[in-house]
Amino acid sequence: MEEIKIEQIQNKYKNEFISSFSDGSYFDNEKEAEGHFKLYLKSKRLYLLFENENLIGFFNYFYQYSHFANYLEDISVNKNYQKKGYSKYLLSKYIEISKEQKTKNVIALSSTHLTNKTSQQMHKSFGFEEIGTLKKLHYGIDEIFYAYNLK
Repeated sequence: MEEIKIEQIQNKYKNEFISSFSDGSYFDNEKEAEGHFKLYLKSKRLYLLFENENLIGFFNYFYQYSHFANYLEDISVNKNYQKKGYSKYLLSKYIEISKEQKTKNVIALSSTHLTNKTSQQMHKSFGFEEIGTLKKLHYGIDEIFYAYNLK
């Protein structure tokens, strides 16, 4: 039976993060992955998904101070583990963190590009409501924005 755990970013996961996500499936190379890891480490808003001690996914978010809301910036599952439901663990943890924060935020925000039907279905299944679209935002593809009511 698999053991699933989600942990906040720690420097000890640097090499595993870089090797797991620098193959072009998320970051184009090791230098890019390492640069992002350093940024994520400073913010402490990156969470890593493990199955049986193997790093298989992550998400990071930022807090939008002027809107009092969290925004799910990135969510990714290693290409060898995709289409197995792991992103649901990540999205659940993002919602949990957003609810636990003692801030004025009443919504958690997220987005996905127009062609990612799987992500759109997952957002809707969690209760996210579509709130708008920005044309050509994601490398020339429309980006759909979602809000989750935290009340």
